[in-house]
Amino acid sequence: MPCTSETTTADRLRLLAQSVPLVLIGTAALQRLHPQALARYVLPDLDVLLRPEALGGFVAAAQAQGLAVTCWGEPWQPGWALADVAGRWYVRATGPDLHIDATFECPFIDVEAAHQQVRWVDGLPIGPEPMIWRLKWIKDPARCASFAQQHGLTIPAWAQR
Repeated sequence: MPCTSETTTADRLRLLAQSVPLVLIGTAALQRLHPQALARYVLPDLDVLLRPEALGGFVAAAQAQGLAVTCWGEPWQPGWALADVAGRWYVRATGPDLHIDATFECPFIDVEAAHQQVRWVDGLPIGPEPMIWRLKWIKDPARCASFAQQHGLTIPAWAQR
């Protein structure tokens, strides 16, 4: 189902989640879990987590919404399968008003556990909060701590190991 300009980012993400199992992670997920603290935070992109076997379905669903899908800057090729992009960790789906990074392999977390522990908020599948903080911490501990302090949020101790 192609999206119109009146379709919100959340609506588009819900459509993707109906087509393929995904888990919203990153700041977009924290924004759903802490709406008052992050109400004015402007998201540059959305991050989702996929089981590896869902990659093809995600690509097809994103393209059906008119999003361009790339993997490490290369346009997604029709014949590509998981084996062709192994080791690249994520694909990017972009449009004029939407940017999604979809991670399909991550050695830092248990992807299956993230899917099993999903929490639905406003019709969106949200990953477990400690795991979201852990990923932010791994990426940049100082920036993660600054972000949490700026918005009055607490990073779980587990995430800081």
